[in-house]
Amino acid sequence: MLKKVLVIGSVDEDLRRINDQLRDEPDLQTGTLRWIDGAAISLQEAIEGVDLVIVCDGGQQLGPLDALSGVRDPRRLPIIVCGETTSREITRLMVRLGVADLLPSTPSSEDLRAAVRRALRATEQSADEKREAFCISVLGASGGVGTSFLAANLAHVSAMDHARSVALFDLDMTFAPIVSMLGLNGGRSIVDALGQSSELDALALSGYALHHDSGLDVFAAIPVGVPPRIPDPAEWAALLRLARQRYDVVFIAVNRWLDAASIQSLSDSQRIVVVTRQTLADIRSAVRLRGLLSEWVGVPTSNLRVTINRYSPRAAIREEEVMNALHVPSPPTIPEDLQLVRHSVDSGIPIAKIRRNAPITEALYELNATLLGPTPVVERRRPMERIFSVFTRG
Repeated sequence: MLKKVLVIGSVDEDLRRINDQLRDEPDLQTGTLRWIDGAAISLQEAIEGVDLVIVCDGGQQLGPLDALSGVRDPRRLPIIVCGETTSREITRLMVRLGVADLLPSTPSSEDLRAAVRRALRATEQSADEKREAFCISVLGASGGVGTSFLAANLAHVSAMDHARSVALFDLDMTFAPIVSMLGLNGGRSIVDALGQSSELDALALSGYALHHDSGLDVFAAIPVGVPPRIPDPAEWAALLRLARQRYDVVFIAVNRWLDAASIQSLSDSQRIVVVTRQTLADIRSAVRLRGLLSEWVGVPTSNLRVTINRYSPRAAIREEEVMNALHVPSPPTIPEDLQLVRHSVDSGIPIAKIRRNAPITEALYELNATLLGPTPVVERRRPMERIFSVFTRG
């Protein structure tokens, strides 16, 4: 279906450039509106039937954005802003409007087209009230097993399929390791989104994300200053509900100590990846964690996917012993490749972008395909019911 894009700006050269960059897109029809004082009068008429607005006005976006905030439109029009923000007022206005993306003043054609596709896809998804994302939680059986690394790279692999929109939430509010693993710079924080969860809608949610060039949206704390508070369960539940309306796939790196936000995440997930290694201590922790998830949290065992990270056929504990200890069929394995993993973490570049044909990358793609298979039918209890059931069980 043909989508209509309106480009607003005060400089003719900017309008022509954006129009030319989108000209060859067969499913887009682009129009322009030159912004001058008083243009708000004609804005209501200009956006009739428009599916997306692009504001390209250097550091002078306040006028067009302020006018857009006052337009009476039953829809929530997606907005892309091209240009550096020059004031806190503009930043707050962009958040309130739920700006879908912020690009440089002169974005490349590739970046602009990708942003337009994401914004339009997000609008279609938000309009589908029955739609809910496929949710995948990733947690470690013990510390240091590579949970954050696997969550970041699985989400990146999923986002590389441009047929899907993907979000990744990092519930480590103290260190937020995924931000650096993906080479992202701090900006808006998941803490800010949690504080506004009662006022946001699904489209505005992406304004609090860090945007990776793969199309992946990352929601994380900013690891500077005093560690933020543990998420309020009600705020996190509201935020997760918005994310499930906004995205096709939601990955969550949860905390293995099972705080309230992690329990909520696990209860809403169709797949749960328990990450372990081939050591006796880690296998014992995995057995304990699997029991907690099944008996305490109430996760169906069919939803669990125990995964062996840093797998080596030369390890003292064999795959068969892991299977017997955890009562699981042949678990997915992620082969050990210390050099490539170290390069990825230190550079902030996902594995798939460094070496697509490496065995570890192939294993990640295979695991991702397994996780996104048919959705099981799950009968869920509310998280608090699960918690209370522990104390009432005879």
